[in-house]
Amino acid sequence: MLRYCWLVLFMGIVPLLLGLPWVDVIRPKHKYAFSYSTGFFMVLTLYELVGVPISLNHGKLSTIVLLYSVLLMNACGISIWVMWKKRMIHGMNTIKMVEKTKSFHWTEWIYMVAFFVILGLQLYRGLTYDLSYMSYDDATYTPLSTDALLEHGLLTVDPHTGEGTVLITKLALSMWHLFPAYISALSDFSVTTIEHTVQYIQLIILAYATYWFVAGEVIKRRDNQLIFMVVIALFYWFGYHSHYSLTFRLLGPNYQGKAVLAVSLTPLVLTVLIKELEKEYSRTTGIYLLLLSVAGLSLTLWGAGTIVVIVLVPLLLSIFRKDRVWKHLLYAPWSLLMPALGFGYYLINNMAV
Repeated sequence: MLRYCWLVLFMGIVPLLLGLPWVDVIRPKHKYAFSYSTGFFMVLTLYELVGVPISLNHGKLSTIVLLYSVLLMNACGISIWVMWKKRMIHGMNTIKMVEKTKSFHWTEWIYMVAFFVILGLQLYRGLTYDLSYMSYDDATYTPLSTDALLEHGLLTVDPHTGEGTVLITKLALSMWHLFPAYISALSDFSVTTIEHTVQYIQLIILAYATYWFVAGEVIKRRDNQLIFMVVIALFYWFGYHSHYSLTFRLLGPNYQGKAVLAVSLTPLVLTVLIKELEKEYSRTTGIYLLLLSVAGLSLTLWGAGTIVVIVLVPLLLSIFRKDRVWKHLLYAPWSLLMPALGFGYYLINNMAV
């Protein structure tokens, strides 16, 4: 029972706690959806910052588990303190939230029911059918996390032969591959169960939380936002069968780093940046983009370049606006710093070898 409670805490409440302080910075329309999406990637950012130095120095998973757990608890404590300081906790009035639902038109209730029915079917499918789904990457990433749990070393065992090998630098720079090992170490569920069931469900919820945030920023009317959610849920459901489509990455092997990057992190970064370009330059927003770029690097080394493109394109296009603000270009170095360091280290290491 305790391990189920820990999973709910770690995968449900902790991301929300780490994301809520950023509400005061970005000021989204749907703050809880934004908070969960942001908080999830803050969890990955912290894991990346802790895990990469330990991996590169041939450390053990137990060291990562201990240090990361302590830092994560401190980060949650700081988030609660920040929310209390800004009176954000006092603003969470359940009565007001209930009163707000009374203003819903009957058609909006239909849209919500339709969306949650489709979401429920997708989650049920994730709990049943996809438990046995195997991706080609499972032959690499699942054994690596399992070896880490057995203290055979971090990314120093060939997953195909079981023999020792030199450190796999490319994977050591993207700690998402060992994230299931951390969850497994504290929950006592197998790595396969974590990837194919626990994370699978969480990543579906993460995706729709991100799209609800996006809907609030790009669509004004609430009923149209709900229609958007229904349409996109149907879009994902019926587009699953194409291996090369984005839809496959949500209902197929959604626990792959590139899938999380494409389905959730990309729309989050793009929407936040476009929203922030309408405001004055903010160093706090720059730090936010920096942390998200670390999360992108943690998902996949080469995929971190996606964050670079997503940030640079809107910034360059903003130059052609009549009210262009040149200072917005300062968001570029914030976002490019960590991907550049990751790529740079990888290239230098390969040349040295």
